[in-house]
Amino acid sequence: MNQQSPPGDAIGFDPRAERFSLSRAVFLFGVVFLLSYSLTPYSAAGKPIHWPQRISRLVEISPYAVGPVRDLVAHGLLLFIIGAAAGLSVRTTTGRWWMAGAIALLTLGIEGVQLFLPDRHAHVFDITAHWLGGGMGLAFGEAVHCRWPVANWSDKWITERTCRWLFAASLIGLTALLNRNAGQQSLESWDRAYPLLIGNESTLDRPWLGRLRLVAIYDRALSAKEVSRSFSAIESGDRTGAGPCIAFGLDASGRWTSWGESELIPSFGSDTDRLVTTDGLDFSSPRLLRTKSPPTELVERIVKHGAFSVEIYFSTDDLQQIGPARIVSISDGPVLRNFTLGQRWGGMEFRVRNGHTGRNGTLPRIFSRFDVLREGRWTHAVATYAPGVARVFIDGLPAARPLRYNALPIVAGLGEATWSDATAYTYRLAAGVVVTFPLAAIGFVAFRWSSRTRAFACLIAGILLAVGISWILQWLVAGSTPVWENAGWLVVGTTICWAAVSRFCVERA
Repeated sequence: MNQQSPPGDAIGFDPRAERFSLSRAVFLFGVVFLLSYSLTPYSAAGKPIHWPQRISRLVEISPYAVGPVRDLVAHGLLLFIIGAAAGLSVRTTTGRWWMAGAIALLTLGIEGVQLFLPDRHAHVFDITAHWLGGGMGLAFGEAVHCRWPVANWSDKWITERTCRWLFAASLIGLTALLNRNAGQQSLESWDRAYPLLIGNESTLDRPWLGRLRLVAIYDRALSAKEVSRSFSAIESGDRTGAGPCIAFGLDASGRWTSWGESELIPSFGSDTDRLVTTDGLDFSSPRLLRTKSPPTELVERIVKHGAFSVEIYFSTDDLQQIGPARIVSISDGPVLRNFTLGQRWGGMEFRVRNGHTGRNGTLPRIFSRFDVLREGRWTHAVATYAPGVARVFIDGLPAARPLRYNALPIVAGLGEATWSDATAYTYRLAAGVVVTFPLAAIGFVAFRWSSRTRAFACLIAGILLAVGISWILQWLVAGSTPVWENAGWLVVGTTICWAAVSRFCVERA
């Protein structure tokens, strides 16, 4: 009896062919992931590129240049997976040699392009780890292909039911990925014993040089309208801010005044009698001011509300300050803090400690544009934090794209706030492709036997369901702001992935 052909645009399920399809999908996914991760700049306007230093660092043998050993292992493991998938995705030894050449050129190209990316660095050890991992992966794929022919295990393990279960598991994984930071944005990890510092760290190794007329801290996130009104009030001579919990600044008569639970005391510098002037606090030489006691009440209120704002009115003496140079922070040294607002080059850096960013508040952190400050010019800056989002304002206007902790790209914290719109959109699209590629590949294999059109509709419906569940969890459970645009990037990424898988990953026995 002849087998009836599948209707419409259906293809039919062939386990032996799907083994090659899945292998090619894994290979393509690994390449896309490697490109999107390795070619993401940490900042669009970081330290200028010095070519002699970059070239010499290619072969420099030091922990700073080489990086942690775990990074090299991770590089090698990723290329091992890509190489193994490449070895399993072609039928001939000649094809595997072509794959080996392609992997070698890919890794050389990635390291070469990193020479041109701000805050990214290439090294011969990375190239070596890539080549070793890729070569061992290809050898492993060749061994599997020769020792265990397709027919021995494809029929048993690659079935419609298996692929559908994998598809369902991938949807659950996508939902978890979109909510990876939703429950980690509270400020419960803040240390109540840290002092409030102005002008430096307690270790005296992060000095800021300039003048300061106002420091104000609020137990809520100021809105854009409130920031604009506060800037207008500052410009008109009102130094008191908009109802802060704690503040230090010049009053209407030009006298230095403090509001709140703690007073500032000078703790560094031989000429502290010259610190307070009629033009504000003079930090033209390294100095440190700190509260007499930790601002415990302020920290408790901020932790309770889960939000806060920091407002300063200042003038910088030097646009080459980095570190960042500490203007105001509640911290206990260079790597332990509740928050820090500081200067990096011609812009601002804002670090906040929560369950995701770590004790130093750096993963991720938000940068303003690096062209917003001028030497000797008085500047009004406000940094705000609310569950799910951090913002920086300069002179009443946004100076950075909001840092949304649940947003794509999934490698958040790579300086996205400093990117141009085109750069940000490019990497968010790349993140959408990376996140949805496994779903597209598994969904293609699991459902194409019935109808490609119907399978694509099911895939999009699954993506929207995962996004909808993540919105509910972020909004109602975690109390953070949902990132609505994630749905658009994921749908577009899914469409691209579906087209790529349909075109390049189809294998017929």
